[in-house]
Amino acid sequence: MTDSLVVNDADASLPFHRHDDARVIVVLEGEICESSISGRHTYGQGDFLFRPPFCAHENAPSGKPSTFLRLPVSRHIWLAAVKRHGWRALCGKFEFHDRAHRDMLRPNASGDAFLNFSLRLPDTAKQRPDVVRSKSFAALASETGVRPYALTRKVKREFGLTPTEFRREWRLRAALDRLASGSMAIADIASECGFADQSHLTRTVRTATGYSPAAFRRFVQA
Repeated sequence: MTDSLVVNDADASLPFHRHDDARVIVVLEGEICESSISGRHTYGQGDFLFRPPFCAHENAPSGKPSTFLRLPVSRHIWLAAVKRHGWRALCGKFEFHDRAHRDMLRPNASGDAFLNFSLRLPDTAKQRPDVVRSKSFAALASETGVRPYALTRKVKREFGLTPTEFRREWRLRAALDRLASGSMAIADIASECGFADQSHLTRTVRTATGYSPAAFRRFVQA
């Protein structure tokens, strides 16, 4: 478990990025701050966060040093989680005084056991469907009656992303969810998730995951 222990300074940060593995973060001390299409969240001592692979997120300075565990999650476990909850982060609470909880931090611990807890979606109601539905940023600004600069600043403040970046990430995750959960034609997924065409979807999925949509489907359904 020593290799899984991470210690960060109070000003530690990392711009938006993706991981090609699934992991659980367990905060032992201090706080960590993260932004994604689910909003900006601060996780403190005892919080844990499950993050599926390929989901873009940003780590911002928390103002406090932090110590946390970064635990791997088995493929069949994280696949079950995303098929049930969608391609999004999940969070929960670790009770340090509970022996059963502490036992999960044994040597060579993994994140698998944490996904058996009652999990919650972090502020999913806070997501901005208007950002996704609108055909363009200019149309969205017109529909909401907010000047483009003010709208960009508002979305950036809530999610750490511009409206265009938010839409791109939302569409990607929606596509990954459909690729993982069923046999819908790839062209239909592209249309339903707001991509210009199947080629646009293919480029986006390949850039984020390293797989074509068809190969990604085979990967998650194997």
